[in-house]
Amino acid sequence: MSDVGKWIKLQKSVVNHWVFKDDPDFFRAWISLLIFVNWREGKKVEGNRIIKTQIGERYTSESELTEKLFLKKKKLNRFLNLLQDDNMIEIERSRKGTRLRVLEYKRFQGKGDHRGTTPILETTDKNKNNCEKGTTSSNDEHSALQEQGNHRGTTEGPQRRY
Repeated sequence: MSDVGKWIKLQKSVVNHWVFKDDPDFFRAWISLLIFVNWREGKKVEGNRIIKTQIGERYTSESELTEKLFLKKKKLNRFLNLLQDDNMIEIERSRKGTRLRVLEYKRFQGKGDHRGTTPILETTDKNKNNCEKGTTSSNDEHSALQEQGNHRGTTEGPQRRY
């Protein structure tokens, strides 16, 4: 029996990210969200139609999100807005439901050990620009996240993961 879909990958450097540092409820909600979204393509019957979802997506409702992420409505909306502002998720809302997509899910939760990549939480525009330029800011809250995944071309190699 395969272990696919029974666990998520999480780097220790998550403790340097705002999701971890800002509010313990946000960290719990982020982990719950990673577990909640599809780890494989799926289908859901909604009324008279079938809704297809991709890896890293979930077709859901606001009430289901409040239940699954353990947040009240107001805090849930704040959390989702922060994730969107940080380019970590996309949300498509309609009268029939909400499609929530964790960006870069396949890249960081897919097969392989992803050496030389940056963690799923490090996705702000500022950091994307810094990565493209090959620079990081020492006071940037994401710099520790970048350093852990940035071992290409060094003799040091990646850190061990336990």
